[in-house]
Amino acid sequence: MNSKKKYFGNKVEIAGRTVKIKYINLNDQDYDGACSVDDELIVLHDELKGQKLTYVYLHECFHFLFSRLSLDQSEASPFEEIIVDGFAKFISENFDVKKK
Repeated sequence: MNSKKKYFGNKVEIAGRTVKIKYINLNDQDYDGACSVDDELIVLHDELKGQKLTYVYLHECFHFLFSRLSLDQSEASPFEEIIVDGFAKFISENFDVKKK
């Protein structure tokens, strides 16, 4: 795995869970990332880089967080995609996000 793919490492801690990060080719899909709370896994398209990689990474982390906090079952649930998208966009466009 090259350094671009390992930019965010192979795991991240979210709300008390260690979430695996996998970088795979998603050229045949209509999305650039996915999140599975049950599998404690975030999948990122292995060709992403720069701000787009940061945006997708944050987007999937926020989905995982929403689920861990049970916000996906609240009245905010229909707005989850809008909220997650807004947070990920704002942070990726205004901050330099790096793995510790």
